[in-house]
Amino acid sequence: MSFRIVKAAPMGEWVSHAACANNDLDPNAWTGIETNDSLRQRWIADLAKEICFRQCSVRGECLDHALTHNEFGIWGGTDDNQRQDQQASERQLLHRVSVLQKRAAG
Repeated sequence: MSFRIVKAAPMGEWVSHAACANNDLDPNAWTGIETNDSLRQRWIADLAKEICFRQCSVRGECLDHALTHNEFGIWGGTDDNQRQDQQASERQLLHRVSVLQKRAAG
């Protein structure tokens, strides 16, 4: 089992409306703490994401928080890897736009 110690980032009032704050799912599903059974952990994480997509009215605020504060675990219906991929895609897009703007200006 591995743990990561982090300083908690401040959250807004939105968190009291989050589906993860109001359900009976294992807390490990949201935090990304690994179990010895990776198949079970993946199933629990997928269930947590499903709750986000189907039941959470503040998913956008949650995802924004996770991206802004580099959170780990399930946030806004995404896991660490999905958010990292999203950020990498955004950086690539911004780079392409920058290159195109320089070509158009020069």
